[in-house]
Parts: sequence; C-alpha cells; structure tokens
Amino acid sequence: MPGHVRVVTANQARLDTLRAYRRPAPEEEVVPDVGGRLVGLDEVEQAADALSGAQAVLPRTLPGDLNPTEAYFALALALADRTEGPVVRLGALHGPAQLAASTLKEPVTLPRGEVVRMASALVAAMPAEVPGALSVGGRLLTASETLLAFASAVRGDDPVAVHPVDPPEPNQRGLGWGDATVP
Repeated sequence: MPGHVRVVTANQARLDTLRAYRRPAPEEEVVPDVGGRLVGLDEVEQAADALSGAQAVLPRTLPGDLNPTEAYFALALALADRTEGPVVRLGALHGPAQLAASTLKEPVTLPRGEVVRMASALVAAMPAEVPGALSVGGRLLTASETLLAFASAVRGDDPVAVHPVDPPEPNQRGLGWGDATVP
C-alpha cells in the first residue's frame, strides 16, 4: 500500500497493542552531559572574593573573565558540591528576565546551611534563567542579593552576609548580567 499504512480491525489493533506492551522496552542509551565552560574552583573563589567589594552595583565582569550569570552558576555548583575535580562545568543560563524589588532595607545575615540548601535545590532544577528572586532562610532575596549570598557562603562566612545591591543594568533584558553559554 502507498504510505505503508495497514488497515486492520479494531480487535487486531487491540491485540497488536497488547503484544507491544508485553515486549520489554529497549534500553535507552544514556548520553553523558558534555560541553559547557569549565571554570576552576580557584577562579570561583576569586569571584566570590571580588563580590565582597560590591557595594551599590554588581560588577559586569569578575575574575576568571566571568560575567554575573556565570559567577552565579559557578558559585551555586561549588556550594552544591557539583564539581569535577578542581573545576565546575557551566551549562546554559540566561541572566534574570525581570528586575525584582529588594525587600532588604539594610544588611542581613543568613545561616550558611540555608544558603547551601538553596544552592543545591537550584542546581538540581536549574531553570533557563537566573530567578529574579528566591526565598533563602525566610528572606526574599533578589538575584543580585542571592549572588552575594552564594559568594559569602563560598568564602566560608557563617553567617552569610547580604546587603541590597543593584544589577549592572536594570533597564536591559538580563539586567546586564550576560549569559552562560554552552559551546
């Protein structure tokens, strides 16, 4: 027949379906995750140190030639202990799509364990864009404040110190954070 379409009765279609269910499904080939920029843990620590100096506005670039999105991803991976030896592998991630209003009026401290738990949960279900705001330790933090919290936790601060900080470019899509791309 043209198109290789078989015409069968309803009963024959039911029997064919039941036979298909009885056959074991072929094993799917697992393709390992490849690609992504490799960032040394020493560069992640240098970026965390550089963020300790961010007062009013996040810098556009950080040590290791990281943009804020790459630093966010790398810091979260380091906190979640998702390393590959002395490096972390970044996947694709876009900067925050929207500017969230800060709820912080002054610097606050958070338990380091809460920040690590949030980073681990975030890495387990990494979205396509940096979330505009996250609840960490009972506080709603903007993306920029979450970046500072991750940096403080990577530096080993306990409690983690966070203060209000603005993104590099609040009027641009991605807020001037840049993107993490997979080559």
